[in-house]
Amino acid sequence: MHEATAHRLRTATVCCGYLCVLEYTYCRMVAGRGILHSEMPSGDGRAHGLQLWVNLPKREKACKPSYQELKAEAVPRVTQDGVTATIIAGTAFGTTSPVRTKTPTMFLDFKMERGSTLTQAIPYAWNAFLYVLSGSVRVGGSSAAAADEGDAPTAGGGERHDDGTLAEAHTTVTLSCGETEDGVFIRAVGRGAHFVLIAGEPIGEPVVQHGTSCASARTRVRALACCRCALVRPIPPPSARCRSVRCDIT
Repeated sequence: MHEATAHRLRTATVCCGYLCVLEYTYCRMVAGRGILHSEMPSGDGRAHGLQLWVNLPKREKACKPSYQELKAEAVPRVTQDGVTATIIAGTAFGTTSPVRTKTPTMFLDFKMERGSTLTQAIPYAWNAFLYVLSGSVRVGGSSAAAADEGDAPTAGGGERHDDGTLAEAHTTVTLSCGETEDGVFIRAVGRGAHFVLIAGEPIGEPVVQHGTSCASARTRVRALACCRCALVRPIPPPSARCRSVRCDIT
């Protein structure tokens, strides 16, 4: 993340105060049973960052809120054969991130030089996707395919070729998870590429989302939304407290 961002976190029992997120700092927050969070750019420049929201299994949705911040020097970074991996969560190149996650999660930031290749292991049956920040890559195909330095990304990205799927900047590629698949082969084309590879173990539970609330049942997310309505509105006079709080979720 470029520029500085001021964070304020508050739980029902403790106020975590203000945290300043400087350049290339990584934050992991678990909302659990409830946390109030706000962030605002504190500089005049442009901010560049990514946020990943990960669903929690039903048994963990009411866990104690927590927060973890890592400076850039504490996040593993490994370079091999023209590929630099920043290991935010999970494992790459034999190195594992110190970031703690409630469920098995992979969050890898890759920068690849032109013509470089990468084979990244992904546990069997995990859901996974790749998001290209800049440049272009071919995803899938065979490691035996010859590098074609003349490849040029086409508008829209995601075009399928015999040597993989071509993905350009701001394109998301969802990866398959066949019975014999345990990883992905990626090749940088053009001038190289910068992308994130994200994967996680499927929870296998229903997800109901409304605004900033997420639950495994509609009745629960409705209750959370009504609670939020009550928190952000003025407390009514005693004569009106018997009236229900209106909620816009059905």
